[in-house]
Amino acid sequence: MGLFGRSDTLAAMLKRIETDAKLTPAEVAPLLELVGASPDLQIGENLWMLGHAIPKVRELGAAQCAARPSPELAEALAREMPGKPAAVRSEMAKLAVSMGAERIAVHLGPLVHSARPEQREAALDLIGHHPRWQDFLGHLKAAIKDSPPPVRQRAVRILTRGLENPTIFFILRELIHDEDPGVRRIVIQAFSDKPSPELVEPFFERIPLEEPQDRDLMIRALSHLARTCQSQVEEKLLPMLGDEKAEMRDVAVKLLREMPDRTRVLRTFLLHCRGIAFWLRERSVQSIVTISDQIVDSLLELMRDPDDDVRVGAMMLASGTKDPRVVPLAKEIFLGDADWWIRSMAADVLGNFADEAVVETLISRIEHPELQYSVIHVLVKNESPAAQKALRGCLERGAAGVRRAALAALARRKAPDVLQVLSKTALDDPDQGVRERASELLEGFGQESQGVLEEIESRRREAARRAKEAPLELEMANAALNARG
Repeated sequence: MGLFGRSDTLAAMLKRIETDAKLTPAEVAPLLELVGASPDLQIGENLWMLGHAIPKVRELGAAQCAARPSPELAEALAREMPGKPAAVRSEMAKLAVSMGAERIAVHLGPLVHSARPEQREAALDLIGHHPRWQDFLGHLKAAIKDSPPPVRQRAVRILTRGLENPTIFFILRELIHDEDPGVRRIVIQAFSDKPSPELVEPFFERIPLEEPQDRDLMIRALSHLARTCQSQVEEKLLPMLGDEKAEMRDVAVKLLREMPDRTRVLRTFLLHCRGIAFWLRERSVQSIVTISDQIVDSLLELMRDPDDDVRVGAMMLASGTKDPRVVPLAKEIFLGDADWWIRSMAADVLGNFADEAVVETLISRIEHPELQYSVIHVLVKNESPAAQKALRGCLERGAAGVRRAALAALARRKAPDVLQVLSKTALDDPDQGVRERASELLEGFGQESQGVLEEIESRRREAARRAKEAPLELEMANAALNARG
């Protein structure tokens, strides 16, 4: 018996719900109430309800299917899925699998290998909701191999749910290098959430190539691995410290900060530096110097290392820190009996500290034949009266090379007393090379040094005139002697 005594009433309401695109959720609500109450509703003949644009219609269709579940209904529902919007298709797949998972599994092969992308999408939704989805790895691999990007990406998303499966892990690991950035992003996200040591190599390979968003995901994963399996990360980290791109060097330094045993990796780095080109070593060292304040404990330990190269390298890194803890050990090395190049590096470290005790320590070796130039170079940065006095003293007692170095150090401070010292040296120093160097430095004082420079030029011209006249005077003298003879 039809609803309200009319056999066509239910059919008419269903037809209107199915075809009237202007029907609103508010207008459809009373119709759905009547349709749902009708004992004549045959959901198998009206599966279009599960793909309707209005959620309430889909809900009624799903409720009708749940009330009369059957493998045949599940199979019919699966046939309705292709071409539906993704969210609707997923709802239909979930319901179909719940009613007939085994029946549907039989038909997955033809759907996956169909030439129509919408059928492949339907197959992947069914696989994704299947309780034993890992049984269909062959279908998922087929979908990844030769499908449109959306289909491939959907298959990859399903696979990322099974990272603990070795076969799936291997498949996804290879896809880190996939040509589709969408696929790579899905895989990188999944692996970043569950970092594994096997990812160190591919992640280091991809970091320079990926966009910042994906790069950040890999750095996050590698930071975790740097804390939990340092040795694998360390091996790849060292070459990156000298990378030509500054952003890659920054990544390496960031990972270094995460390592629990930074002393070991720094020692390995310093030994690694022995075998690389000078320019590459300098770039690598400068990368680490940027975090020297954060690795002082490790540097202090390495400054006591029995290997001279390691000790000097540690002091080179420590030269960028202002941490006072390095001062006592740097003093001990500077005043000790190590080779001059080791003590010179200790002087560089001490040069970062301007307190009187450090300056006095440096000045105590300013006349040391092997350390003079190192001390002068360090005192350049110090404007204390004691440092300036020591530099002026080099002009009175030092060799010509030492005097030139002291002049350059003094000239960095554009002050009247420095101008006076340079002027006196430019006019009176017994060494021509020292006088010329002082004259060059005077030019940096601008108008203030103009008078002295003019006097220097006048003396130069006079000396040239005398040099030119000397042969003539000698010739005249010789002519007079010849006449007497």
